[in-house]
Amino acid sequence: MIKLSILLFRRGPSIKYMPNLIISCCICMMTMLGSCAKQGTLNMKQESDNAIDDLDKVLAKMSVKSPICDEQKLRIRLFHNAMVFGDSLSDEGVLLAALNTISNKEIVFSPIFHESRSLSNGPLTFERVVSGLNLPALTVGFSFPFSQGIKEKAGTNYAAAMAAATPGNDLLHGMIVNHLQLSKQIDAAIRHNPSLGKDDLCFIMILGNDIMRALDAGEREGNKIIDCAANELKNAINRLAEKGVTHIVVANAPNIGLIPKFVGTNKQALATALTVSINQKIIDILRDCNKKWSLYGVQVLLFDLFKQSTEIINAYDKKGYDTTHPGVTDVEDNFNSTQKFFSLWTQGGTIHATYKPPRTKENMDNAVFFDSFHPTGGVHKKLGNHILEHVIPKFEENKEAEAYLQVATTSLAEIDLD
Repeated sequence: MIKLSILLFRRGPSIKYMPNLIISCCICMMTMLGSCAKQGTLNMKQESDNAIDDLDKVLAKMSVKSPICDEQKLRIRLFHNAMVFGDSLSDEGVLLAALNTISNKEIVFSPIFHESRSLSNGPLTFERVVSGLNLPALTVGFSFPFSQGIKEKAGTNYAAAMAAATPGNDLLHGMIVNHLQLSKQIDAAIRHNPSLGKDDLCFIMILGNDIMRALDAGEREGNKIIDCAANELKNAINRLAEKGVTHIVVANAPNIGLIPKFVGTNKQALATALTVSINQKIIDILRDCNKKWSLYGVQVLLFDLFKQSTEIINAYDKKGYDTTHPGVTDVEDNFNSTQKFFSLWTQGGTIHATYKPPRTKENMDNAVFFDSFHPTGGVHKKLGNHILEHVIPKFEENKEAEAYLQVATTSLAEIDLD
């Protein structure tokens, strides 16, 4: 019976019979597993396992996973893996791991940081998206030259704190961070993951550090940095499309003028202006890339981080929550000071932060910002939910997968078994 069901799937079932076939497969698997328990034979168990594996492979070819029951609804898996590129907004320990490959002694984050590795107090945006899509958890990845060799680790999250699309010119950037900028992240991911392609979902969220670098460079040089960053983003999208990746989500930049570092300063208006400038370029880039690659099935979607983060700030403000102050002391001095960085590099130790009253561990999510640059876990949760609810579904529009989604979201009680 299972072989017959699989054969029908291979021949491409019509949407009309899809629900019945899925239920039939489930019933057949349950029957075989029950038979195994009854007879207790190793051969029967092996045959059942093989049949289930075969079914998984067939369903995988249709870009769905084996039907499972979740609150009386079937779930669907459109992608095999996720890949993340970016900066500290998505860093799950990349910079920390990279530093520890060259440090004489271990460098760690204090427990105030999420799992002692991320610049927030909770899971980051794409961690939540990956979990919500039921994909394999993200793992740290990086590659950079050091002391006539290469320090590297294969993974699926290459986003590194301090990374940008354009290079910096201080000591830490020259040693490590410039080798973790966007183009280098893409290069490393492609080299480490040769199977990267159409079944994978790629996220790019960067540019905040480019804007801040442009902010300090003066008008003429600042505009050059903005133009260069936009061009690097376009190159990154093209590289992924050339590799065969067909599902790409690109975030624009949040309003840098609204982060605590610049709120109330003489740089706030310029920070916002630079953010708007680069975001306008991103719209043109995505339009060009979609036009260029549409015949190859590539979709590049915009995650409007600028709009969503601004709306969150406004909503928190209406509730009387803190929207302008950091919740903890900053850690940037550990990296911006050459003396402090060399002390950290040679002696190791813990990167500390402390809560700023009235913020505590318990009420941290009653604020927008974790520190002077990064959002709290509560904000990351809202951003992740928005991507799951409003961005990812756009991949399914006008696609064959839409037919399977229709089945997957149908209650088991509504499926006609006749």
